[in-house]
Amino acid sequence: MSARVEAKACKGQRLNFTLQLEASVIMHHISTVLLLQLLSGAIQTGAIMVNLTARAEKYVQKINFTSGGYIDTWGMTDKYDYWTQTRQPKRGHPIKLNVSALLCVPETKGEDVQKMNFRYDCETEFSLYIDKGLQSVFNINTTVSFPLIENSYSKRNVVTVNLNNKEQVHKNIQKEKGRSEIRGCDFIVTVTMDGSFAYHSRRRRRGNYYNVSVKHLKDRDDKVKLLKSGEKLQYNITGSYVETICL
Repeated sequence: MSARVEAKACKGQRLNFTLQLEASVIMHHISTVLLLQLLSGAIQTGAIMVNLTARAEKYVQKINFTSGGYIDTWGMTDKYDYWTQTRQPKRGHPIKLNVSALLCVPETKGEDVQKMNFRYDCETEFSLYIDKGLQSVFNINTTVSFPLIENSYSKRNVVTVNLNNKEQVHKNIQKEKGRSEIRGCDFIVTVTMDGSFAYHSRRRRRGNYYNVSVKHLKDRDDKVKLLKSGEKLQYNITGSYVETICL
């Protein structure tokens, strides 16, 4: 075989390999989308985003309107003046968040597995597609014990994810050679809020601070379900979870 023929053959093999690789990547994305369609469909409908800060601001504005417009400042975090000043006794504590680990909703964790071809650059990863989210001035850090869905993958990782004001999250764990398997479920993360935000009124000569329990930000909208639980406020962040492992 001449050098020219060998070069053409080699070029043809490289082109064929490239086409196979591109086809594999395309099929990977198609399988992910198909799996999502079997779940809650969050990627299609978009997220309902509850803005906790906007709700607190609206609450303060309502008080300001009914009390004659004397409120000049307010804040939600422990950095607000109410919690750092020493002139006036403080009641309660600033808002604190307790965030559960991310878990699959049991009835959605089925046996459906999308199995792909062998790849040298197979990516171990997971993605979240959120349909009910939360926006605030706080970090909403949850943990994902990857892989979340039971399988034969031996490597375990605990990954921290901040869900504040997020509609989608993508985390790459590592690249390795192998055949990818794609699994999914609907997920839930419970956020429990405890404590108070505060505002300052200059109605009196020196002014006064007042604190408001976060429970007063509860919602009556059944779609949102920002619910009061005793003295606390509770909200479930939900959506679809998809993971890819390389075996």
